[in-house]
Amino acid sequence: MKIALVVLLQLFASVAASGQAVSVKIRPDRRYMKQPWENYYSQIPVSGETRVGLMAFETADKVVPTSFFVRIPEHKSPILSVEVSSRDGRYQANLFYDISSIKPQVIELELPTRYISELHSYTVRDITILSKIVPAKDRDPECYVLSCWNRPAFKNNLAYVYLNSEHPTDLILEDSHATERIIECNRITEGNSVSYNCSCVISGYNLEEYRGSRIRQIISKRLPRKDHVFLDFPVRF
Repeated sequence: MKIALVVLLQLFASVAASGQAVSVKIRPDRRYMKQPWENYYSQIPVSGETRVGLMAFETADKVVPTSFFVRIPEHKSPILSVEVSSRDGRYQANLFYDISSIKPQVIELELPTRYISELHSYTVRDITILSKIVPAKDRDPECYVLSCWNRPAFKNNLAYVYLNSEHPTDLILEDSHATERIIECNRITEGNSVSYNCSCVISGYNLEEYRGSRIRQIISKRLPRKDHVFLDFPVRF
């Protein structure tokens, strides 16, 4: 059984009076990028990929598709792998950035897209970014990190996880004391939801207290035993 699971974690943020300064802007490292590194399909595809995005806020504003922002935490691995996907499945991109010398901070990343007009028609909630820090291309991630369009605004008490699942799905957060908090995910009903069709809202918690997270799908609800599928999602808030 093939399970299309698309994760989009969005940490909602408003622009505070103090703001978040960005002093570093990075271009893609084309040594790791296959060609073409982006595609825009004229027709909506049948299905999406597994993971789609981990982002910093959700709004109905149109995206500014020439760059985006990422909050870099403490890390050991030198590469930032980025996937950009639209909810309707038409746009897909995969880029890599060298972050070997980057200390914990918010950085701006260039997106040298050929599809500026097409991407500008999407709202922030309808095109997503998945950023993960990896030791090398095609290696398992050290962690996933928060991204956002348009402005460098990050906050730590409200988050959105988006995924594509045919089954009832929860997000499980675990703190340093191994205490679990279960967040129920709800179906997205509007528009063409190819890449992701569910959302989980994390509200009112200090996300920095959580050290681990997993996605749980309930495959069967038949009593006395429920069948689950788990997917690790090592987010570093």
